[in-house]
Amino acid sequence: MDQPRNQSNELNKLIATGVIALVIGAVGGFWSGTLYQKTQVTTYPTGSGTTTSFGGTGQARQGFRTGTGGFAGRGGATGTIASVSSNGITITLANGSTKTVDFGSNTTVTQQSSATIADLAVGKTVQAIGTPNSDGSTTANRIIITG
Repeated sequence: MDQPRNQSNELNKLIATGVIALVIGAVGGFWSGTLYQKTQVTTYPTGSGTTTSFGGTGQARQGFRTGTGGFAGRGGATGTIASVSSNGITITLANGSTKTVDFGSNTTVTQQSSATIADLAVGKTVQAIGTPNSDGSTTANRIIITG
């Protein structure tokens, strides 16, 4: 009688070892997948024949903003207007730094209702979308008043 009981115990040990190995493999695969996903950037079409990338680290996972308040792959910024001039605005970003946004000849300004450059004022929250310049500023194609 000891022979069948020993075979049963060995079979149970083998099954338990297999289940433990599967659980460890599943947990390890899930953990590895989450680490891999953190390094990936998702690309979305912009409708203009180009693509804009979102993802990565820092504030990038909080919507459109990157860690410096710009738009990944495009010139732009989101923040509060710190100053307004006839040539552009300066925006204070979420991280406390500032970004200069120049008005271009085709810059449009929008909000829930129609808006113009004259509607830009210190303290308003805006999203500026445009072309990055070599000096670090952006020439706006569009400025959206969000608050």
